[in-house]
Amino acid sequence: MHLVVSNEPLELPAELAAWRSEVEAEEQAKAEARLPHKWNGNCFAVEDLVEERTIHNEEIEIFLKLRRTDYYSFLATQHLDRRFRDGSTPRSRYIDPVGHRRAPAFMSLSLGTSVLVITTDNRVLVCQRGSDVGSRPLHWGVSADEGLSGALDSPSGLPPRLHAAARRGLGEELSLEDHEYQLYLLGVTIDTERHQWDSVFVAYADDLSSSDLDQRLRRGAKDSTLEIASWEFIPFDTKSILERLHANRSGQWWTPIAPVALYLALVHEYGRWRVERSGRQYAKRTARQSS
Repeated sequence: MHLVVSNEPLELPAELAAWRSEVEAEEQAKAEARLPHKWNGNCFAVEDLVEERTIHNEEIEIFLKLRRTDYYSFLATQHLDRRFRDGSTPRSRYIDPVGHRRAPAFMSLSLGTSVLVITTDNRVLVCQRGSDVGSRPLHWGVSADEGLSGALDSPSGLPPRLHAAARRGLGEELSLEDHEYQLYLLGVTIDTERHQWDSVFVAYADDLSSSDLDQRLRRGAKDSTLEIASWEFIPFDTKSILERLHANRSGQWWTPIAPVALYLALVHEYGRWRVERSGRQYAKRTARQSS
């Protein structure tokens, strides 16, 4: 995985730039009134993804071409179905004609990392996002997620590194130190509902059981009170995860990345055939119980 950053400024079209000005004014007004508000940090837009293979062993090699942008621009372009003056929307004008992979960089202003943590007693940690996060508050999702930051992940101006950003998220949200786990990149995804780019990782704890990690979370982490409302540990097998995903709990929503990440992590651990076979068996049992 290679990240390449262009220093060419990224500009929003006029109507989107006006929406960004609205966001900036609203957040500044909240800040002046001492109300909870979103501050504007530097982040990255995805301009293109190129897939190649290495010469000697034909391993997949991915190049993500990035541009520098800011968080207020991201918030402005998240209104994919808001109408412009001519009746079109950002989705219909910029995404639908070309598809999500080819959407312009000024619509692809999000690149993050989503990590699932597997403990030594074979439990996977899922967390409910905090009420004040900028995207999908109170939704259940992965163990830790982090958006790439220009200030934190590229302080010297060099291209950021996805693995380093994922490790930063594990440290800030779960108080995990780098030497406590093994980290593997599983894939790059696009949330087609909101057109957000993401990368999926799995982290295997070396010595921490679910009880150990639960106690650490209860003692608090740098960002846990802001970004995590609740958490639980699920047995890391297909049946248990499907049951949890389909549990009929009032007011519960899942982030789009959560089932994708769980599926990729299961396939990484058990193999695609075994996971899909268990999934088909679960579907048959559920159908019989409901008939």
